[in-house]
Amino acid sequence: MQKKLAGRIDMDSSGGLARTLGNSLRSGETLELDFSSVEGVDSAALALVLELRRQAEAQGAALALTGPTDELLSLARLYGLESLFSFHGKDAAP
Repeated sequence: MQKKLAGRIDMDSSGGLARTLGNSLRSGETLELDFSSVEGVDSAALALVLELRRQAEAQGAALALTGPTDELLSLARLYGLESLFSFHGKDAAP
């Protein structure tokens, strides 16, 4: 299942997104988050994808990220977390 995200993902929006996206997880399926229309992120976006990854593993689901923003990739690298995620898209090159 693909979910296209848009706008800014930060402290103000991440809580609602966590609830909505967490409810989309299904055992045996991959939830693909498309970041190609996201305008900006902060560390709350990284916390969001970490939480969704945790929930996905607990439910036997998978999480994939497409079109991640440069900021999200930078944050993942800064914290040494890039290996935890499946990044896809032109901006995902190491």
